[in-house]
Amino acid sequence: MGITINMQGRLRDPRHVDELAEEVAEYAEALGWKHAVVAAAPLKGITITPHEDCESLMLLFDGEGVLRNPVLLGTEYDAHVFVKTQFAPSEAHIALCALLRYLKDKYFQILEVNDEGGYWESSDRELLESRIQFLADKMKQVTAALLREPAPTGTASPEDIADSVARVAAQVFDDGEVHTTEMLDRITGPMPPFDPDERASWDLQRWIDFWQAWDEHRNPSLAVMRTLPESVVSIEKALAEERRVHEQWEGDGFALMACADAQMAAMQEDEGREETDAADTGDWDGDDEGDVWQMEDSEDDQAQLDFELALDEQDPEAWTLLLEWYQRFRKAADAQPEHPVSTYVRSIVPVALVGIRMAYGWRDRDDMFLAVPSRLSVCEQRFRHIARVLRLLRGNPFEAFAAEAEGLAERFGG
Repeated sequence: MGITINMQGRLRDPRHVDELAEEVAEYAEALGWKHAVVAAAPLKGITITPHEDCESLMLLFDGEGVLRNPVLLGTEYDAHVFVKTQFAPSEAHIALCALLRYLKDKYFQILEVNDEGGYWESSDRELLESRIQFLADKMKQVTAALLREPAPTGTASPEDIADSVARVAAQVFDDGEVHTTEMLDRITGPMPPFDPDERASWDLQRWIDFWQAWDEHRNPSLAVMRTLPESVVSIEKALAEERRVHEQWEGDGFALMACADAQMAAMQEDEGREETDAADTGDWDGDDEGDVWQMEDSEDDQAQLDFELALDEQDPEAWTLLLEWYQRFRKAADAQPEHPVSTYVRSIVPVALVGIRMAYGWRDRDDMFLAVPSRLSVCEQRFRHIARVLRLLRGNPFEAFAAEAEGLAERFGG
C-alpha cells in the first residue's frame, strides 16, 4: 500500500520491445537508476529501480506486446502492473511519469495509467507531495494508535482485526465512524456474485442490468444523465456530480490505504518485540507468523483488479476501430479541454473499454458466458448515447465523430 502508479497497456508493435528497453536503459543510466534487461521467454523488456526506497518498475511484455506482471503471470490479474513510490523522494515519482509519457507516445497502442498521487493527470507536484505526506502522517497516527491496543490473540479472526482497525481509524480520522467494508464497497462498486451457481442463474437481462450498474458506479455522470434530458446543461450537472463522488472515493481510498499500512506496521513492530523477547529464552520460531501477514498483504494488492487488453476474436476490427476512434477523439478534445461534451465523452469511453476487457476476461467461465454478449449490448446503448450527445450542438468540433459512434454502436449490436 501507499502512493502507487498502476498501469496496463499494449505496444503498437511487439517487435519494438528491444528498442524500448534500450531507450529505457539509457534513461536509467542518465539518472543513475539500477536497471536490468530481461530477454528470457515468456517475457521481454526491462526493470528499473529509481530509488532504494522505491519499488522496481517492470516493463515486461509478452509475445503480443501486452504489458505483463511476472509475479502474477498466469493469473487473470497479470496485466496489472504497478510501482509503489510512497517512500521514495517525489522526484522519483515525477521522473517515472515523465518516462511513461514518453513511452506512451512513442511505443504504446494504449497505455492506461492510474496515479494515486494525481501527478500523471495534473502534473501538480504540490498535489503529489501533499498526498504522500497525508498518507505518511495518517500511517504514523494509526500505527501509534494500534500499538496502544492489545495485540490480536491467536484466536482473533480477520473480521475481529478489521473491526479493531476500523475503530482505531475512526479516532484518527476523527469522523466518528469509519467502516472499512462499507468504504471498499463504495470504491469497488457492484460485482457478480461469488457463488458460481448464483452466477450461472443470471440470464442475459440480469447481466445487462449488472453492466449498467457497473458503468454508472464508475461514471456517476451516467446515472445522472439517465434521469435528465440530453442537453449541455444536463451534462454540466452530471459532471458536477461525478466530481463530487470521485472526491468521496479519493478520501475513502486514502483512509483504507492508511488503515492497511498502519495495521501491517503495527503487526511487524509487535512481531519484532516478540522476536526479541523470545530470543532471550531461545523459544522463538517466528517465520510462520510473518509469512501469513506477508501473504495477506500480497493478496490485498492483488485485490486491485484489472484485466488485460482483449480482442474480440470473432471481430478484432471492432476493437481496433474503437481504439482508433477514441485516440482521434482525444486529440480533438485536447483542443477544447473545457468543453463539457468532450469532458463527458472522455469519461464514458474508458469505462466502456475496461468493461469490455473484464467481460472477455470472464468469457471462458461456464457460469459467466453471458458476460460478453451483455457487455456488448450495453456498449451499443452507450455509443448510441454518445452519438446523440455529440450532435447536441450543430457545428460543434465533435459532431464529425457522431456518425462514427453510430457505426461503433452497430458493431457492438451486430
